[in-house]
Amino acid sequence: MSLTDFGTRGAAFWLHATEQYDPERHEHELLTQVCRLLDLLDDLQARVDADGPVVTTSRDDIKTHPRSSSCGSQPRVRAAARTA
Repeated sequence: MSLTDFGTRGAAFWLHATEQYDPERHEHELLTQVCRLLDLLDDLQARVDADGPVVTTSRDDIKTHPRSSSCGSQPRVRAAARTA
């Protein structure tokens, strides 16, 4: 795995984790997934920030941005990363 495979936050987390610990092979897979999730959450949050917290549907209904629920999982991901 190369740092160029990750975004900013994923790469930072990878560096922090591998500098502090010497992960075993199975832990590398978990770490890779956590880094990818952090990057995905950043991408989703950027989209919600750009579009706003609500969107207008094709029927002119206003609803919560569909990516908002994914961004809401950030605290759970952080908690999982701390216990991993």
